[in-house]
Amino acid sequence: MMVNKKTLWLSVIITLMGVHQVEAGEKTFNNGRYYLKVGALGATPDASGYQYTLDPATRCIYHSGSEPTASYLVNLHMPDGHKIMGLNYEFYDIDSAGYTAAKIIRSDGTIAGSSHVVAVLSQGSYFGYSSEYEELITPHIIDNSRYQYVMQFYRINPTGQDDDLQMCQARVVLEPGQ
Repeated sequence: MMVNKKTLWLSVIITLMGVHQVEAGEKTFNNGRYYLKVGALGATPDASGYQYTLDPATRCIYHSGSEPTASYLVNLHMPDGHKIMGLNYEFYDIDSAGYTAAKIIRSDGTIAGSSHVVAVLSQGSYFGYSSEYEELITPHIIDNSRYQYVMQFYRINPTGQDDDLQMCQARVVLEPGQ
């Protein structure tokens, strides 16, 4: 039997991440946490006037409009029944006046039915590229039949446009369902 190099490489990566079994076509994960990386660069503006710029030095984005707040969204596709355990947010922040954040929002399609599952802020005294992690006390069980999930990257800065507050990526920490 001939093994495809790409398949073998993927198998090695998954094994190193702590995922012990992956069956092609079924996306079955057993025995451990795994991660879904979500880049801010792939996000779309929440409002038509919002726009961002890529910083080639950090590979992160920053809001390039004059609005004090801005929000960018990425649709999430996660396995039904699996558990969201936490969220790690990576950012570039050298501005003490504002902050950026990443949060997972679940929605049933109505405004009243929208809530965040977990949020991580960059607020504080940072000096460049950093990350923050938020572990859920009670894991959130993904229910794709009732909810849609999105990653929201946003920033709040009273001074408007600012490349000192950059959104890089988030890593959703997941575990298989029981």
